[in-house]
Amino acid sequence: ACEKSGRRARLIELDPKYVDVIVKRWEEFTGKKAVRVGDQVPEQEPALEPV
Repeated sequence: ACEKSGRRARLIELDPKYVDVIVKRWEEFTGKKAVRVGDQVPEQEPALEPV
């Protein structure tokens, strides 16, 4: 919903196995690549908002 309306979202998931599913679905929906906070981002790619 946030992606469609141009808003930002912050998500919390207590079980790590569900985080991978959420990130994969977001990447497939948007065509963007998620970046984990704290990971280095290659200069040619813009940093994305955390998922």
